[in-house]
Amino acid sequence: MTTHRTYALSYSLAPWLRTMTEQEGKIGLSRISNSSPHCTLPPSCFGALARELTGDLQTLSPAQRQEWAFYIANHQSGETGLFRDPLFTQEELARSRRDEQYMSWQFTFFALGALDALETSALYPLHFVGDFLASHDIEEWLAARRWKNPWFESNNIMFLASFLLREAKRQGPQPYLAAAHAIFDWLDAHQNAETGYWDLNQGASRLNAMAGAFHFYFLYFYLDRSVNHIERIIDSTLSLQQPDGLFVPEGGGGACLDLDAVDILVKFGMLSDHRQSEVKAALTRAFEAILKNQNSDGGFCEAKRPSLWRKSRKRRVAEFLGLDRLLNRPFVGRPEEFKQYGGWDMLSYRADESNLWATWFRTLALALISVRYPGEFLTNTSWHFRTSPMLGWHDMAWVAKHRSPSNVEAAHV
Repeated sequence: MTTHRTYALSYSLAPWLRTMTEQEGKIGLSRISNSSPHCTLPPSCFGALARELTGDLQTLSPAQRQEWAFYIANHQSGETGLFRDPLFTQEELARSRRDEQYMSWQFTFFALGALDALETSALYPLHFVGDFLASHDIEEWLAARRWKNPWFESNNIMFLASFLLREAKRQGPQPYLAAAHAIFDWLDAHQNAETGYWDLNQGASRLNAMAGAFHFYFLYFYLDRSVNHIERIIDSTLSLQQPDGLFVPEGGGGACLDLDAVDILVKFGMLSDHRQSEVKAALTRAFEAILKNQNSDGGFCEAKRPSLWRKSRKRRVAEFLGLDRLLNRPFVGRPEEFKQYGGWDMLSYRADESNLWATWFRTLALALISVRYPGEFLTNTSWHFRTSPMLGWHDMAWVAKHRSPSNVEAAHV
């Protein structure tokens, strides 16, 4: 009889999540990390999604969940349907090096997911998607994306597809569902047969293309569409794992890239028998490495990367002279251990510091591996995955329907 090693979190996650999402005595008011001076909309969304995943939202009363949802919902424009944090000014937009559409879609995408988790809906329809209902307009828009950087551009496509699917559910399938399928028809025609990813031969690295493809695959599954080149997808993703078990070439991993690869290997490993033992070994190594990113406060960090602490001479001089403050950019010129979510200075944090974004994504990666191999990893948590077209979607009924016959164990969760 084979025995399995089981794992446990080193520290309790729930108290940290509760502290971070209940600032100033108000439920839902959230900072992205302890070093952040501001409570903003994105951390409130990440916190709701992380607490949903672990089942901790159920500790709140219906009135408390409603209070949290009210805070998020009030960031929506009745005219456009878009969400926006009032602290994100035009000056902040200029600093972010992102365009207006990307940032407003990003706010909206996460706000809608958090409202789902809190069991409520947006106040207004997503009026802005009306500009994307004709298939020829969709195709032109997709072709014009900067495919040299699919990791970034795929976010825009994921946002739009998700919005269309939401409106199809809210207002009726047509014409929203047809427009969503037009996106994936176009992706089918442009998928790279060698990797299973998308780069349109514009020179993107395999790692960058993998991160981009992750944003599409779960929506394929949500729509019950087949994905081509499954074996190549598995091969490509396995090839990206680093000696430390994670997926960043510099070592130490990253919350986003590590989840991307884990999600791909879990989902496609359930669909195909291809290299099953190697997939399981890769996921085991990734699981053990991700666990090391939990801090003693209970939260998870972006990365623990020794090389981050080696400042270049240029960076040391800039920091010494205070050039970052003269430029009014708090983290410009500081060491590379500082990360910034979504291009917004107010969402900056140290790479080794617990933050709500990394905690949600790293916990999600652990959850996916745990349900893939029941009884072998984290066994004391009942995971609650997203059921709407949102990051974190994982439907075991879909898995049971589409899995390979030999992967029976994957259905017993």
